[in-house]
Amino acid sequence: MVTLSLTLVHFVWEGAAIALLLAVLLQVFRWSPARLRYALACAALFAMPIVFGITFLLSLPPERSAPPPIASVSPIVPIGDSQVASIATARTSIPNLASLWMAGVACLYAYRLLAWISVQRLRRVGVPAAGVWQQRLSGLAERMGYRNQWSFWNPA
Repeated sequence: MVTLSLTLVHFVWEGAAIALLLAVLLQVFRWSPARLRYALACAALFAMPIVFGITFLLSLPPERSAPPPIASVSPIVPIGDSQVASIATARTSIPNLASLWMAGVACLYAYRLLAWISVQRLRRVGVPAAGVWQQRLSGLAERMGYRNQWSFWNPA
């Protein structure tokens, strides 16, 4: 989970860098055909999961083999209390980052699923909303004192 969290943190700036590069390229090629600009945007979208995957693979911890010999251990460098506290906070909060990110993605997927189910229900039931809006618009027109017989909301 720590590796995924680190990858997500790194991907924030990597994705922003890809988006910035795309914005610069779109400005450079703003008078070019739309097909080229579309290809640039698709390439940027295609690059994002590739960069994410590469970052994930590079963030994987190395396989542990035999412990290093005692002689090769680096000397201990004293650090301040604030550095210890920030390191401890980072170590405890980074694993939670991936869980929060995944919970947010799950909530967004659930929202989209419910919206899709709602649209499918409207398609099956076929609720005519035009009549309700027609009445509301006619009422507003009357309150405003607009009585044009050629108006689209008052066909009479």
